[in-house]
Amino acid sequence: MTREVAKYASFAQPSKAALTAVALTALMLLGACGGARAAKEEPPVDMVEQAHLKRTVLDAFVPEAIPVEARIAISAPSGAIGINVQEAAELKSFAQDYVRLGRGNVVVSVPANASNSQSAAQVAQDVQRALFLGGVDFSKISAGPYQAQGQTNAPILISFGRYETKPIVCEPWTSFDPRKTAENIPPDRFGCAQNANLAAMVADPGDLLGDRKEGTRDAARIQNGIDMHRKGGVPAVSGAVAGGGGK
Repeated sequence: MTREVAKYASFAQPSKAALTAVALTALMLLGACGGARAAKEEPPVDMVEQAHLKRTVLDAFVPEAIPVEARIAISAPSGAIGINVQEAAELKSFAQDYVRLGRGNVVVSVPANASNSQSAAQVAQDVQRALFLGGVDFSKISAGPYQAQGQTNAPILISFGRYETKPIVCEPWTSFDPRKTAENIPPDRFGCAQNANLAAMVADPGDLLGDRKEGTRDAARIQNGIDMHRKGGVPAVSGAVAGGGGK
């Protein structure tokens, strides 16, 4: 009796090849299900592109630099041979603005075919000299004519390109309900104040584009500052806040 049971029991056990086939079939079914699930959960292409463009919520109020043209006009009436004192001061201030904010060249446009073209050509030389004295290198000054057919006492136009920041207007916090935080997402104006302050305080809006390279560093001057600090030559700061009542 014991032998018969043992015989039938050994016959009921599956072979190793059958177990292997069953395991491979199960793995293939699981892989197909997993692949179908992965394909089903893959986000649409437009959602991926939008996420890439938006990146983070802080990118919603990034300061934007807008190209503008700075321009002044210098009169050149018939018989004039140069600029006056007031125009020289204006050109000096204009040149300093270019050194600080300018991009490209300073363009001096001289009227052509006007009643005062000869005088304008004479005054234009004085204009270029004033720009140079204001800090603009001669290699950065471009001069050329512009058509002023039939005009009387047409001015000399001086211009250069620069950047301004686009104002950022933040929606007031009173328009948001701070209690609605169930989804744990930032409000629509998150980071707006920080970027608005940056846009208002940046000295050269063109630096937001990163188009200017750093100049050479003066290692000796840096070392002089370090030596002065070590010797106690740097004046101490009192810590008082002007007008703020600080102590």
